[in-house]
Amino acid sequence: MSVLPGFEEPELETKECEDCHGFFPLALFRKNGVGSTRAKCRDCERKYNKNLAAIRRLAPPKPDRCDMLGVVTEKLHVDHDHITNQIRGHICDSANIGLARLGDNLEGPLLCLFYMLKATYKAGNMEELVAARKRISEFWETLDRG
Repeated sequence: MSVLPGFEEPELETKECEDCHGFFPLALFRKNGVGSTRAKCRDCERKYNKNLAAIRRLAPPKPDRCDMLGVVTEKLHVDHDHITNQIRGHICDSANIGLARLGDNLEGPLLCLFYMLKATYKAGNMEELVAARKRISEFWETLDRG
């Protein structure tokens, strides 16, 4: 659409926010390195950071190791459910990235586990499958004991 005869208004490039799903000009997204922008609009990012700060204040003291992988490290993230905001524990970078890439829910890691079990079965590695089954049974027993 032309504001003045002979002059065309430049079309603004827009992007969808991963949180609110609104489409906004790129100027409403923070820069994330050279030539790219973050996935959340500034308003959603502000709300997320405020919420994350509150979660961190409520978190129990950091342990010396990752609650998921058992790795000893000083750099631990407060892991929380993004729907309920319930704190799950403290996890290392590798666990945090892996969990996020698997969907940050039970379904992704379960599908990953099933895939690995199936591949181990196809490879004929029965010892590894028996060991995995034993670990899973022991895990359920610890849950049953409280």
